Amino acid sequence: MNRRLKNLILACALLGLLAFFGGGVISRSITFHLLMSQVSPDELAINEVLEESTNPTGRILSLWSTGRIPHRQIALRFLKNRVAVQEELYKLNRDLIWEATKDPDFSNRELALGMISELEPDRLKSLILDLLKDRDQGTRLRALRFVHDIEDKSWIPIFMDLLNDTDPLVIAHSAAKLRRWTEQDFGVRMLQAIAGKTETANDQPVTISHDQRTELMKGVA
Repeated sequence: MNRRLKNLILACALLGLLAFFGGGVISRSITFHLLMSQVSPDELAINEVLEESTNPTGRILSLWSTGRIPHRQIALRFLKNRVAVQEELYKLNRDLIWEATKDPDFSNRELALGMISELEPDRLKSLILDLLKDRDQGTRLRALRFVHDIEDKSWIPIFMDLLNDTDPLVIAHSAAKLRRWTEQDFGVRMLQAIAGKTETANDQPVTISHDQRTELMKGVA
């Protein structure tokens, strides 16, 4: 029996236990802690327990405090789906959400940034700038993609600085955004920044051919 099936059976059993006890406080607490003990807990089951709580903040914090990626993602997704209409929930969990902007897992960072962009948009820029300075090129790329649809042209100098990045993909993404903002085609194309095969580590620039770099830098110039 694979782990996924085991988790599903356990989740169903736990939900049955919850129903048997009438959804009382004790049974919900037992169910929650049993779910928390799983390596990859069932998100639907946890959400049901959180939704039935008059104040889910304590349990959200418990999920976050495990330090486990699946648990943290469930906590953040639960918040992401509710804070827009329950601003009090955002206020109660604001410290956790801001802590998540520095989480090692970037998907958790993105969830936190999404909430901040909705409820504290004036604070988003400084967070993105920190990510764009990260030595990991993957983090810089994902930060660029996060602001892909921003129309605020005050970002233009920031993207111009990124044309000096060590990674060709960061350069190409920045140039593409500048092309959209300025409505001028500089001749930079994503294909100029994509390596055929590379064993480059995540925090090292992608290696491209000499011809690709020549064409890329013509556009940058």
